[in-house]
Amino acid sequence: MRRNTMTALVFGILLFTLLVVGCGRGHHKLSGRVTYSDDNTPLERGQVCFVNDKGMARAKIQDDGQYTVGSFTEQDGLPPGTYKVYITGAEREEPGQTPTSRPTYIPLIEPKFSTAAMTEMSFVVDGSQKTFDFTVDRASVATINKAKANARR
Repeated sequence: MRRNTMTALVFGILLFTLLVVGCGRGHHKLSGRVTYSDDNTPLERGQVCFVNDKGMARAKIQDDGQYTVGSFTEQDGLPPGTYKVYITGAEREEPGQTPTSRPTYIPLIEPKFSTAAMTEMSFVVDGSQKTFDFTVDRASVATINKAKANARR
């Protein structure tokens, strides 16, 4: 009985050590900036999302357009691989004063950047690049009007 307990204890310590030391190993820090293509001003809110067949990682876009991506924690980087990249960004428009009113989210960028299905952006994480900037198109009047019309339904 004592031998089984000792074996379980050693196995548990080994497993714990592998998890603690192994987690994040091989991850590469990646940060950058997201700007509009028309005037190089920063996208001030949203997320940069990296997706591949193994999972997804996100980075919150700061007021100055900067982001730092994380997989397990907020800024631990990405495992090596090829990722599709999409960027979200919307501004909350407060609802009217009726009880059934709800907020509307007005897109800040064109839809071709904002879903994994539509994006053409990709990035290879191999440790050779620590920063990567993205440029996106500002939402057109038609895109904004369509979002407002859909919100009224």
